[in-house]
Amino acid sequence: MLKNKKRKEGCKKRWRQKTRKASGNEASTEIKKGLYQFTARPSPVSLYDEYRQRKKKKYLTPASILQAANFIKAPGFRIFNRPDSHMTPNQREDLDFLAGFFHSHKKYVNPVSNFNSACLGGKMNMLGWRKCMKPNERAGLFLSQAKINKDVHGFTSVVRQGHQAGVIIGKSFKDLADNAFAKNHDIMVEYDMPSFGDATLDDLEVNNFSAASSLSYTYGGFYNSPHTDDQDVSEFAYVQWIPTFAKTGKVATHAEGFNVVGGEFVFPDCRFGLGFENLDGVARMVWRSTDYKHFTMFSQPNSTFNRLAFSLQLNKKTPLQKNKKKT
Repeated sequence: MLKNKKRKEGCKKRWRQKTRKASGNEASTEIKKGLYQFTARPSPVSLYDEYRQRKKKKYLTPASILQAANFIKAPGFRIFNRPDSHMTPNQREDLDFLAGFFHSHKKYVNPVSNFNSACLGGKMNMLGWRKCMKPNERAGLFLSQAKINKDVHGFTSVVRQGHQAGVIIGKSFKDLADNAFAKNHDIMVEYDMPSFGDATLDDLEVNNFSAASSLSYTYGGFYNSPHTDDQDVSEFAYVQWIPTFAKTGKVATHAEGFNVVGGEFVFPDCRFGLGFENLDGVARMVWRSTDYKHFTMFSQPNSTFNRLAFSLQLNKKTPLQKNKKKT
């Protein structure tokens, strides 16, 4: 009886996976093969309950940081920490380009960390388009004019690299999760939205890999509180982590001493997370960010190395803003 019950449950599970995949509700049309498969039934967890308020900024108490650290070490919690470092020469070349691009872009924007309620430490910058605050303008770029004025030539060089960065990221997203990518791309096409790599709203470059109008990237020991991405149009989020040197922005490896400790990416209600200390390369992930709480944990201060991370943003307000142009 028990074997028959398990067999029926297995058949039902495979049928659900096949149905969701056929209807486009899975992130990918392919079943990704790997070493691990983890199934969890989410149940709410309360973390980071104690803060200290300083002016307008919240700071976690040491007790809250310790609570989260103990939570991911407790029985029943699973950390995936694979020591995978395989990359083709072309993938490494693309990775070097992206790391340098984001490092150069930092000079021309102001961090939005202080305005993001979930952010608790480190830096978060935005790249791409947002709803404009001025009534006679449709959309604006995340930029600091004062910083651009100090180095116009350098800024021009970064702008020219934006399209290539968008293509590299879009290809990587599509390769990992073609259904999730297609949903984002279809929204971009429907609303005639610019990609985050486009410098103007006019004469947009043709890009079959456009998947977001903006993206956020974090560094400098970034960590935040558990949250869902309620303001995103798309149900799936794409994120990538890159180990870098803090001063130069170049990709760093274990052989070169990369040793950032902590900063796990955690799904608390699902009792699992991604660890990076054994990883000697890049990590990528797609998940339903509107459904499941997630957060980046505190990492030990490190002045030599960064764990750069970026995620695509398809905010609700941006397509509506572009839709006004078309009507």
